[in-house]
Amino acid sequence: MEEYRQHFAFKLAEGHTEEEIAAKLGEPEAIAAQYDAVVLKGKGGHRAAALVGLGIADFGFGLLCLLLYSIGLTLGCFVLSFGLLSLGLIFDLGRLEYFTMPEMPYHCALVFGLAFAALTWLAGVGTAAFFRLISRLIRSFRRFHRGVLLPSPDKSGKDSPAVCPDSPVKSRPRLRRACIIAAVIFALCLAAGFILCVASSGHVEFWHAWGWFGYGA
Repeated sequence: MEEYRQHFAFKLAEGHTEEEIAAKLGEPEAIAAQYDAVVLKGKGGHRAAALVGLGIADFGFGLLCLLLYSIGLTLGCFVLSFGLLSLGLIFDLGRLEYFTMPEMPYHCALVFGLAFAALTWLAGVGTAAFFRLISRLIRSFRRFHRGVLLPSPDKSGKDSPAVCPDSPVKSRPRLRRACIIAAVIFALCLAAGFILCVASSGHVEFWHAWGWFGYGA
């Protein structure tokens, strides 16, 4: 029941109606028939082999989840870094003792700060979608687990809960528009910031003129 509640919640968030979701899942009796036993058909040897195989699959899937969560945490660190950088540039936090920022005129820093704020939004949406995919993979593996130990599911051709559903950006028009706007802001502000820095410093390699990366000013 919990699994199908989550399935309805995800599908409703993607814009489907309850009637559409229920129609794709099939009749309640057919769904319940998939869960009406807890033993494998056949001899005990088949069950033992299945349990050994599941143990190996669990180990491999555990390593995969560890890798995926490590990647997700790394993406989260990038989001945090971009956000702090955008705040530092917009609010001129380089004056603070513990917040080191590159030297540049404030109008250049403001434009770059807006660019990194847009990048923070894009990276945050991508990171959230990545963790959502991990959650769906785990739920799919749980269904696989039960599918091995339970009788074969009904072959009615009806849909089961999706393993990899449409991305939230695809299924939510407002979120998609916000991501497009953020991408445009990032590109325009990055280009405008570069032009302003060149104009302010009088050099194409303005980081040399302002003494970034250990260069003498």
